[in-house]
Amino acid sequence: MRYNKHIWWLLGCVFLLLGCAERITVEDKFDGGSSINWLLESDELGQTLIDGGQMLFVIPEPGIARYATAEGVVGGNFVAEVETIQLDGSTNSGYGLLFRMQDPGQFYRFNITGNGYYLVEKRTADGGWERLTNDWQETTLLLTGHNNRNLIKVEARGTNLGFSINGFEVFSINDPAFSSGAIALNAGTFDQGGLIVAFDNFVLETR
Repeated sequence: MRYNKHIWWLLGCVFLLLGCAERITVEDKFDGGSSINWLLESDELGQTLIDGGQMLFVIPEPGIARYATAEGVVGGNFVAEVETIQLDGSTNSGYGLLFRMQDPGQFYRFNITGNGYYLVEKRTADGGWERLTNDWQETTLLLTGHNNRNLIKVEARGTNLGFSINGFEVFSINDPAFSSGAIALNAGTFDQGGLIVAFDNFVLETR
């Protein structure tokens, strides 16, 4: 009888932990009060840094991408959102969220541009890109140009992935490639350098 009581006690602890895990929320206002440790990149081609209450991506060269991973933050079923502000550089540059990262070469990517486009794609193990939207999609939901805030959000539940801009869903898809993985912020230039992008008010809630 005592053995059974111990078993039920252990099961109760397990269910309690699972229940708590379903409601975990992590957030970062980039003001020094977060528990998230971001893995930042910095070299002569581009850098990521936290300064002035924001995460900044500074990319002076064309054709360069950089990302900052939230160390230890793993998303399977989750909702993640972040505010983006392009401060300088060509508005034909991409920035946003990477999620369910298996490693630096396998992940989903939700990016927007400063001139009003968004894209959802995935990076596969063979090094290729598979676009889940039909190329870059134009939308009037994005505030274009410099110094405007846009809120982007990813909702992932199992194989169902949903993507929103400023409170409105713009795309959804069922894709089984990656079921869980790391979360990162990213930015990159295309044919022109000089990009400066800020991220603010990052929130991730596991489900």
